[in-house]
Amino acid sequence: MHEISDQLISKVLDTRFEDLSAKVLANVKNRIIDAIGCAVAGANACGSPMAVDLVKDWGGAKESTILVHGAKAPAHNVAMANAILTRSHDFEPCGPYFNGRLMAGHVSGTTVPTALAMTEKVGGSGMDMITALVAGDDFAVRLLAASDYSFITGWDCTGTVNAFGATAIAGKLLGLNKQQMSDALGIVVNQLAGVIQIVYDANHSFKLPQGLAARAGIMSAEFAQYGFLGIKDFLPVYFTQYCKTNHPENAVKDLSTEFLSDCVTKPYPGCRVLGGSIDCALDLAQHNDINVDDIVEIAVNIANINNLGQAWSTFMGKPFVVEDEPEPQIRAVFSLVYVVANVMIHKSLRIEHLGDDMLCDPKLIEISKLVKLGNEPALNPNQCAGIRIRMKNGKEYTAFTDIARGDPYIHPVGKEELLEKFWNNIAFSKTVTRKKAENALNLLENLEQVKDISLVIKNLVR
Repeated sequence: MHEISDQLISKVLDTRFEDLSAKVLANVKNRIIDAIGCAVAGANACGSPMAVDLVKDWGGAKESTILVHGAKAPAHNVAMANAILTRSHDFEPCGPYFNGRLMAGHVSGTTVPTALAMTEKVGGSGMDMITALVAGDDFAVRLLAASDYSFITGWDCTGTVNAFGATAIAGKLLGLNKQQMSDALGIVVNQLAGVIQIVYDANHSFKLPQGLAARAGIMSAEFAQYGFLGIKDFLPVYFTQYCKTNHPENAVKDLSTEFLSDCVTKPYPGCRVLGGSIDCALDLAQHNDINVDDIVEIAVNIANINNLGQAWSTFMGKPFVVEDEPEPQIRAVFSLVYVVANVMIHKSLRIEHLGDDMLCDPKLIEISKLVKLGNEPALNPNQCAGIRIRMKNGKEYTAFTDIARGDPYIHPVGKEELLEKFWNNIAFSKTVTRKKAENALNLLENLEQVKDISLVIKNLVR
């Protein structure tokens, strides 16, 4: 497999800003805006201040800036902290697209904070950041496509392929040569981690794989910069240790013509697998005069997604009992019961609905107990979700959907909605002023013209 590894490394090193099409450029800037908005929203989310305080306590060289909080620390620790902030509400970009299908993955939550922290460390420009980010995202997504990843492997891919992407980004911004980049990737393969159990348990640890991947990627590139040697070929080791099956040929499919990346802009906070059910609930709540006090039952069914089998019987179907949860907000972002009940009450699902006051709303808890998960209503092979609501008077309301909103080709989220999401995240956070956020957004919209990335970052702190 050395030839494949060699081709992938060469593409990272050879990628220039001039190689990026207008479409690729627009996509990467939108993902940066989206991810940074999510990081600001997550600045004070449960667990985030702990991570920030720990990085502050570690101290060290003041290379990069923790978003919102403003403290400076070594780039690898800052990238970790910022990735943890970004992941907080499971709202960041996701869904890498390959060969006509969306894959399970959250690459940008690692790679955007990595690129931001490293560009600041090296004193780079917006163009430098964009180029490294596009190359690193492509690298990570190609490994994901070759991994044949699914949740049943037991691994969380945000802690595996994301680490390779972070290494590629850091190595490119550090100016590593081909041998050094190979060493860096051979070093980071020793640091891959992340288990899917984190979403079953729904506590602070669910944020860690994306953050640890960012930290490991930067550290590995820096080790290689100092001459530290890695294994000769990371790829066969990665496939053997972390993949039940693999398809190495996918890693180099259309290598010279395509830059792969996350493609989904999430319209709602929470796990992407919940999206179809949220769409159905919104359809029913917004287009019918449904009195929630007259609901008898809300039956929800979702399709087999990512080889989960009966997906509703996994982490997404656990009861939502606030007093039993160490962190109800984290359970909510993975809970079919919570998001459907919330939509029926509020006729929307916004990030503020994950606030502590909403999570403890007695009416929401009452309605959530009416949500039943199973094979009803029946889905046809083309449908991803369906909901049937039964009322006290015997009336029924039913909705189905084929593809959840956010799909880049069938139900895309447009630029206007992306910007609305950004501003909702800023408002929810109550940390960065409107004026600073406007300055940051203007710079991000024209990032390729920014000569010093610190100009952006100074507008993203309190």
